[in-house]
Amino acid sequence: MEKPRVRIAGTHYLVELDGQDHYVSFRRCSCGRACQAVRLVAEYLANGGRPAPAGIPLPTLTVPKQCPLCGAEVKADHWLDGRKGCGWRCTQDPSHYWYVRLEPMRRWLQANRWSRKAVEQKAA
Repeated sequence: MEKPRVRIAGTHYLVELDGQDHYVSFRRCSCGRACQAVRLVAEYLANGGRPAPAGIPLPTLTVPKQCPLCGAEVKADHWLDGRKGCGWRCTQDPSHYWYVRLEPMRRWLQANRWSRKAVEQKAA
């Protein structure tokens, strides 16, 4: 079996494993589990791979074969299509799309949060 290829997709890395896209940023995967994609990205970078540009990591969306959170069936939802890709809806819980979509931004904001004192000092 061929080793999965690591590609840069926006501000994160894209790895296709077992027919599903995994978006890796800040040593975390969009699937929410400890998965092999994070290790593959680390190997890619250790072997001289080009780093992804910095920024708020919002994944380019493709319609997954199953919900990354619960494994339920997924249907394309064109009302959710946008500049970043195709929208989809989990048949078990429609909020799973929003969790997958916004979780990388929440993690980035948490890791790069500004303290109130730092903001007040800059304003003064």
